[in-house]
Amino acid sequence: TAGMGGGTGTGASPIIGEIAKNLGALTIAVVMKPFEFEGKRRMEAALKGIEELKEKVDTMIVIPNQKLLEIMEPNASFLDAMHKSDEVLLQAVKSIANLSSQTGLINVDFADVRSVMDDAGTALMGLGRADGDDRARRAAEMAIESPLLEVRVDGATGVLFNVVGGRDLGIQEIDDAAQVIKEKISPDSNFIFGAMIDPEIQDESIEVTVIATGFSGEDSNTTMSAGAQRPRPVQMQQAPRAEQPAVDNGPSRGNLFQPQSAAGEDDDLDELPSFLRKRGS
Repeated sequence: TAGMGGGTGTGASPIIGEIAKNLGALTIAVVMKPFEFEGKRRMEAALKGIEELKEKVDTMIVIPNQKLLEIMEPNASFLDAMHKSDEVLLQAVKSIANLSSQTGLINVDFADVRSVMDDAGTALMGLGRADGDDRARRAAEMAIESPLLEVRVDGATGVLFNVVGGRDLGIQEIDDAAQVIKEKISPDSNFIFGAMIDPEIQDESIEVTVIATGFSGEDSNTTMSAGAQRPRPVQMQQAPRAEQPAVDNGPSRGNLFQPQSAAGEDDDLDELPSFLRKRGS
């Protein structure tokens, strides 16, 4: 996770992402775009950093801080907005961790997560929770329509779908949630389904997690425009010294204290000041 537009997140995240991916890890970036009031220069730096980071990771989720204003109360404080932003980041990371680590009726393991998110480019990740009437359908709609996510599920070719409920979770509810998502995605999509009973759920709610990737019209290996210069990782190696051409600038006082060869020793003594010749004799 990183906030883009500054120095640390924008500069360091591509390097960290590249290292992690080269080690064989499934590398997922969840990044924040700055508010519009933070200025054009910061936004441009953020967009450039996002494009560079996108090339170094398997999947990227971009959350624009500006959209926080659409879901916050008009009198909400700046700290409240930042807290909400952190909640979205937590939700994204927690969703992946829970999918691959918890045991369910129909398990979604890490191999399933990788099949959807490996070299997938931009991703939508959402978590919806609802109770009461039509809870499954409403939870699924919440998961794919988060106002904080810039990408919609329409046309996705890779979808990971997981439903978590209490002991009263019904098979028809699972199908209702699945239909909400399948209506939006490609008929030929890689659709992976999981379901889990959580006995600790006491409020009769259902939780739906959706990870969608492979959107039409997007190249997961998007490159920057021609001529754009990318910052490169600093190589901590000492370059070999280039030989400097000899330049004759005449007698130099800087050479008076350098060791002289035996062959030219007498000639050099004639050029020394008298007080140095006396000291050496």
